[in-house]
Amino acid sequence: MTAGDIREIIEGLEPQYLHAILEVALKRTSLFKWKLVQVAKKFGAIDADADYERLSLHRLSDLVSMPAIHNETYRELFSRYIDITRAAEIIVALKTGEITLVLAPPSIIGASGIFSSRDQIPPPTADQAVIATIRHRLARQEVILACMNCRKWKVRTVVERSPDHPICGNCKARLIAALKPYEEEQYGIANKKTKTKEEKEIERRLIKNANIVLSGGKKAILVLAAKGVGPDTASRILATCTDGDSLYREILKAERNFIRTHRFWQ
Repeated sequence: MTAGDIREIIEGLEPQYLHAILEVALKRTSLFKWKLVQVAKKFGAIDADADYERLSLHRLSDLVSMPAIHNETYRELFSRYIDITRAAEIIVALKTGEITLVLAPPSIIGASGIFSSRDQIPPPTADQAVIATIRHRLARQEVILACMNCRKWKVRTVVERSPDHPICGNCKARLIAALKPYEEEQYGIANKKTKTKEEKEIERRLIKNANIVLSGGKKAILVLAAKGVGPDTASRILATCTDGDSLYREILKAERNFIRTHRFWQ
């Protein structure tokens, strides 16, 4: 879609239909799926430690069919995340000419919206505003540094405060994995004495992650903090020997690929 197409759609909206339109549109988003699972946990319909990314479409359909969970999910979304009243005021102001809608390149603030949800795909080329947004987001991305040598030490920090070459605070080894917050439970799995085939694969990936950080330092931590970037993708990006804006463009490509394909990994 072009920017002109989007402007035409916005200008054609009727404020009284916004709520109904969003109810339909939200069902296709990761935000709805995430909130649905959170509400289902509160209702006790699924386990408290269930991972919403791994639930099957069939199981999600079951949750949607439960009126109490379905209605509470919408209630939380519309009360916490979506301001229908203000949106309707903007639509009315557009129709009366009080405000106008103009086409322009994204500002830094506007570009940040591109990455606020995994349902949105950033443009194929990255201008300076988009690069600045990625740089800002990744610098403040939370990471967990965990020792894969003694397996008794881990610390939570953000990328910009990570050391250039992290060292275990317990055994002083440099075999440190950089994990996203939702990967923390994998560290416990890797430390089990007996493991299934799947658990051994998790351990292998964490060791590979730590070896990447061992050789790449803080740059590797930055790459591994990106959305959807695991050890294999990080190795490929780091092998390009790029720095500065070029590095962030490679990260952008990897995130775009993840955004396009992750919903089909169920």
